[in-house]
Amino acid sequence: MICKNCGTENREERLFCKQCGSPLGWKCGCGFVNEEDALFCGACDSPKPNENIKSNYKQFTIMEIDTLLKEKIFVNIGDEEVINQNDIDKIF
Repeated sequence: MICKNCGTENREERLFCKQCGSPLGWKCGCGFVNEEDALFCGACDSPKPNENIKSNYKQFTIMEIDTLLKEKIFVNIGDEEVINQNDIDKIF
């Protein structure tokens, strides 16, 4: 794979240029290495992961979750006293 930044030839399985360190591609969850500008995986058609996606979500601390539950902010989450995974999925 040729680095678009410096023109150095790199092995196909490399993700970063051996000369300048620029990204050469991205590795899909299926293990296939794609070109850096590919929007979908060439092996399984999964979309390229968005590095900024995590910043769109609020990650609650255990204390925040405990406070929300104590304040009964969440109503009608389940029929039981114990919160299960389905209830958590509905909340978040």
